[in-house]
Amino acid sequence: MALAGHGTGIAHAGVSAVAAPLPARLVCPHCRGSLEEGPAGAACLSCGRRYRRPHGILDLRVLPDPYLSIEEDGARADAVVAALDRLSLPELLDHYWSLSESTPVALRGTFVQAALRAPLRARDLLARMEEDGVPLARSRLLDVGSGTGGLLAEAHGRVADRAGVDIAMRWLQVSRRRFRDRGQPVPALACADAEHLPFEDGAFDVVVSTATLEFTPDVDRVLAECARVLRPGGRAFLTAVNRYSLAPEPHVRLWGVGWLPRAWQAPYVRRRGRGDFSNVRLLSFRELDCLAARHFAVRELRPPRIPEDLRGTFSPLERLGLRAYTAAARAGALRTLLLRVGPEWEVVLTKAG
Repeated sequence: MALAGHGTGIAHAGVSAVAAPLPARLVCPHCRGSLEEGPAGAACLSCGRRYRRPHGILDLRVLPDPYLSIEEDGARADAVVAALDRLSLPELLDHYWSLSESTPVALRGTFVQAALRAPLRARDLLARMEEDGVPLARSRLLDVGSGTGGLLAEAHGRVADRAGVDIAMRWLQVSRRRFRDRGQPVPALACADAEHLPFEDGAFDVVVSTATLEFTPDVDRVLAECARVLRPGGRAFLTAVNRYSLAPEPHVRLWGVGWLPRAWQAPYVRRRGRGDFSNVRLLSFRELDCLAARHFAVRELRPPRIPEDLRGTFSPLERLGLRAYTAAARAGALRTLLLRVGPEWEVVLTKAG
């Protein structure tokens, strides 16, 4: 259902040249007025704001990326686009992280592998949606924080329409390589922040957001926006890292970070040489549950399921811990405890019908 708003023209030879039409009408992220689009960008017919279309993807951000300024992100996106034709996705990810001086060298390989494993988690998440009764083949799906495109790639051919937004233009450009390597057309993409989604109300049946909430400064607003763009009865499938997990914090691979007072967390991570943690805000079970209750009629927080295909990538010690985790997730009393101190949650939220 191609409505107004086209991701027209990827200006680089050799890569899929045209992004798909967006499955919902784009609106101005500031005032939600109608946008008039052209090859170079778009203009709001209500407030007059103008938006650029660098390398074929509209830049509709209200807030900047928390790690790079708009200009720095643009330069990193330019570097990615310049390498798109000559590098495969694994090579491009290696190249990308080599450009990041703020990311500890010890973590770069971990981040690359996490991106390469993203489709395995996405495949399992889509299966969980079907188990929960979501008619994917008839659903319009929005991925908030689409990153390197793992979910969008797996959703190709399984959903009626798919679109992705990310606050980082550089990641949207990286994701084009994933689609090309899989022989897929570029889906509908827009650069936007999760607090100001550039879509009309009720535009989607399903909203997905994985590994994103902890990086947003205003989780309450993100959840409000997810609810706004969902149709009545639509569902949001999210993941969130547990602040009080007994496992290492997944982004910096350190034990006990979340148990520290929030003001101490970033200095501690920095002293341990694990990069910048100042833009990460981990939530407790109670905090996330209370925020979700403000915007959704039904909510469920559950321990995540580890896909079978992903288990083979773990070390023997990690697989041992995984067996214990899986057993605990199936037991009633232990499952309740796991929700409080487990590594993260799968969150399923339903908008009032």
